[in-house]
Amino acid sequence: MPFVPLHELLPDVAEAETRSITLLDEDGDSLGSDFFFEMFCDEPGCDCRRVFIHVASDDPSESQPRAALAWGWEPDEFYRR
Repeated sequence: MPFVPLHELLPDVAEAETRSITLLDEDGDSLGSDFFFEMFCDEPGCDCRRVFIHVASDDPSESQPRAALAWGWEPDEFYRR
């Protein structure tokens, strides 16, 4: 099941909706930022009703996502089928 970033499907929506957090040390200095990128299935006929959210660092030396979160918005019974 292929998942593609929202910015490939709807760039204007992704630009307006992408969120980030900035981590601060105890002195209030920035430790860097993490960005949350939504990814959706683009398989024809798929109705999985899920989104994957990749958490990526703004540090260019980190090429892999820090985390991948999966979320489905339907009741549990839908995903058990």
